[in-house]
Amino acid sequence: MTGDSEKHSYLRQVDKSPAPYFYIKTSLEYEGRGLETDSLQLKHVIMQSMTEVFGQVGASDTVDVLKLSASGEALLRVPSRSFVKLWGALTLFGKYNGLPCVFRVQQVSSSLMSLSCNSRTWDIPAMS
Repeated sequence: MTGDSEKHSYLRQVDKSPAPYFYIKTSLEYEGRGLETDSLQLKHVIMQSMTEVFGQVGASDTVDVLKLSASGEALLRVPSRSFVKLWGALTLFGKYNGLPCVFRVQQVSSSLMSLSCNSRTWDIPAMS
């Protein structure tokens, strides 16, 4: 035993490979109405937006609806190669079945864990 003078070595590993997926927290809002949307309808609207902007090739990309809350906020997962296309399609989409609508993107991240909390909505109790 060398005692306190023993030096420890730590191996620091940093992964610089591209993220396989991106995660988007978004909601679909209709003008003048609060229409209910289930996950299948939301997926259909998303694929329709991809088709309108990028054609059948754009609609062939995989988009997963991981979660849809009661408030209409959805968590989407998309491969990193299709992330920019999806965000562009959501931004440009404006009408579904003749009703004006808009996708509101709240958060985007390459890590699902970072979407679990939002520092902008933290409610820090007063320190006493």
